[in-house]
Amino acid sequence: PPMTSPDRLRIASLQYLIRPVRSFDEFRDQVDGLLMTAADYKCQMAVLPEYFTLQLLTLGNVKRPINEQIRDLAKQVPRFLETMSDLARSSGLYVVGGTIPTIEDDTDDVRNVSYFFTPDGQYRSQGKLHMTRFETEEWDVHASSRLKIFETPYGRLAICICYDVEFPEIARAAARHGAHILIVPSCTDDRQGMLRVRYCAQARAIENQMFVVVAHTVG
Repeated sequence: PPMTSPDRLRIASLQYLIRPVRSFDEFRDQVDGLLMTAADYKCQMAVLPEYFTLQLLTLGNVKRPINEQIRDLAKQVPRFLETMSDLARSSGLYVVGGTIPTIEDDTDDVRNVSYFFTPDGQYRSQGKLHMTRFETEEWDVHASSRLKIFETPYGRLAICICYDVEFPEIARAAARHGAHILIVPSCTDDRQGMLRVRYCAQARAIENQMFVVVAHTVG
């Protein structure tokens, strides 16, 4: 059954500047600073952009083939999950943790996955359903196949990762399953790409009479 929703939900869409870091702790501190600022502004939820975790590539040799770097980044998933769980607890926020490449245990394929953390540190995941050409051809990242609906005290929500929001059927399916919030972590490398995602997010909001929250990378 639908959960009773409080009157208001304030969400922080975090513009994450991907800059070089010298340690994993620097990455953690940048995320922590943003989440604590969101908590100071009385938010209940924070959204980080797609692939904000690419910042961790700067800890290694960024001149290697990108598909090798992506697999190395996927090895950071356990530490990433532990860190983000801790930060969700310490900030008291629901956190949509952008995305991080994740190696699927049974196939050894790399998926682009968003993890949704609760204030008690638990998490669930949503994989990206439609891959861009560079993800498929250059990064060797594979599509996921299942849309999930997340229950929160504020009602049901779904996560559409960047390119996924350009496909109306996904948002429609989420709405038909009772989601009235759609979260869109996004990573694009130019203004055109950012605007394309934004315009599609606006269309999904109007079509489905739902709230849509987009978080973009910057820089």
